[in-house]
Amino acid sequence: VDNGGLEDLYPALRSRVDQHLVMRQNVGPSPARNAGAAWSHGALLAFIDDDGMLASDALHNALHHFQTPELLGFRGKIVAHKHPYFTTLATHYDRGDAIVEDCLITEGHCFVRAHAFLEAGGFSDQRFGHEGIEMTYRLQRSFPEGKTLYVPDVILAHDFVDRWEKLIRKELRYF
Repeated sequence: VDNGGLEDLYPALRSRVDQHLVMRQNVGPSPARNAGAAWSHGALLAFIDDDGMLASDALHNALHHFQTPELLGFRGKIVAHKHPYFTTLATHYDRGDAIVEDCLITEGHCFVRAHAFLEAGGFSDQRFGHEGIEMTYRLQRSFPEGKTLYVPDVILAHDFVDRWEKLIRKELRYF
């Protein structure tokens, strides 16, 4: 989903995608993710922020986890990409080296079964921040036997922010 500003990547993307959605304007992350999910043909959805870099084994590891039938979705570990200082401020990025039950709090790095995501209504278009927590609650209501996890072997390199001004803007949006 091009939510604004990816035109330079179109030539490289053509051979790598089977659906390419271009939003008329930046509609925000949740509506763009929901649009991508609605047009997807796959059984699994991967939500990856555009400035994140998946580890080379991330997709292989992700598929391995989905062999557990009750798994609805998971979030992976996020490590610093270029700005380790700022990323240490995001204490929710790295929960350690063990698989634990968790919410899908890192919306830009999570994997979900498509049918469950769509049946639960996708990410809330009305929220900015913590929409993954709210989505997890709806998943659990729709599928009480299902699980959502944190898995440490699906790694994304992504910076929480890259400068103080972005940190302040980001934090102010949550008030």
